[in-house]
Amino acid sequence: MPASDPTARRKIPLILMANTPTTPVYDYLCIDQYLTDFMDVQLLKSAFENGLIDLLQSRPHNLAELQSALHTDSVGLRFMLDLLGHNGVILNNGETVCLTQEFEHALQYRSLMEVKIEFANFLAPDVMQSMSAFIRDEREFMANSRLFELFDYQRALESTPENYQFTQRWVSLTTALTQHEAQVCLDHHDFSSYQQLMDIGGNSGEFVSQICRANPNLQATVIDLPVVCEVGNNHLKGRSEASRIQFQPANALEDKLPTNQDIVTFKSILHDWPEPGSQRFLSQAHSSLKPGGKVLIFERAPINLATAYKHGNLAFGNLPTFLFFRSYRPASIYVNQLQDLGFTDINIELIPLETDFYLITASKG
Repeated sequence: MPASDPTARRKIPLILMANTPTTPVYDYLCIDQYLTDFMDVQLLKSAFENGLIDLLQSRPHNLAELQSALHTDSVGLRFMLDLLGHNGVILNNGETVCLTQEFEHALQYRSLMEVKIEFANFLAPDVMQSMSAFIRDEREFMANSRLFELFDYQRALESTPENYQFTQRWVSLTTALTQHEAQVCLDHHDFSSYQQLMDIGGNSGEFVSQICRANPNLQATVIDLPVVCEVGNNHLKGRSEASRIQFQPANALEDKLPTNQDIVTFKSILHDWPEPGSQRFLSQAHSSLKPGGKVLIFERAPINLATAYKHGNLAFGNLPTFLFFRSYRPASIYVNQLQDLGFTDINIELIPLETDFYLITASKG
């Protein structure tokens, strides 16, 4: 539909609701049940750090063995075991201690659990010390927040050892999430007909890496800031699909980007920018696409905090996600921006994860 159509902004496509997740790509969500409460998270963190989880993965142990191996007193050990038992991590029959079958299953996502714990703990002081500012004024909160410090994109412009280490830290969080969210996207969108993909704000390249692994004929370009690209190149080193993925350092708001693309993707980036910024990114995508090419947006939907709390999704381990609650936009905003640029065949699917995601696709007319 041409952007000049005066009714374009009122024509919002039907939002399709995905079924309740049951396929294996959603299985990683099982970890959130162990990351709900502050104390549960701290005890699980300690159990990872002091080796308790590793000991119990090898075989059940009795209390004396655990006390000796962990160098703790009996009171402290029982306190830890009682809370871990309450959280469904262990079974303690009074003689031996073992992991529950459910937690043993969740341990295949251990790296994601540990990353979520690390970053939730990193940001918890912001909430404890500045909740009133957080509710009152986002700019006031961000000005003094470790969240702002963590995602300081200025540090990703110049390559220095310090900037690399700094950037790598926040990239590890986004990569840990993308590792699993990419599989969900692949479960809902068929990439097999594309030959050239460009991912704007592609971070470590994890998203396109998984898409390319599933589609051997696909070539991909990741657009991001210079230090992010450096981190990404190292992240993909040794993967079979890495030879088909090129990192291009650029300011995607201003620089001319590669053209002749079959599909341009945005995975969890547009919410980081005010609406003029997201409009500019989509304009860049339009310029880069072939006629008939696709744009794909995979973004969190606005969070219904009351519903999330009711269903147990407001887990402490998801604190980094919830701190951005003001940034997640209704699909209608992206649809209006796409229509203004002349995109057609707009489709929206709402996918329930730990919070809802939108999968929005549109075609260049």
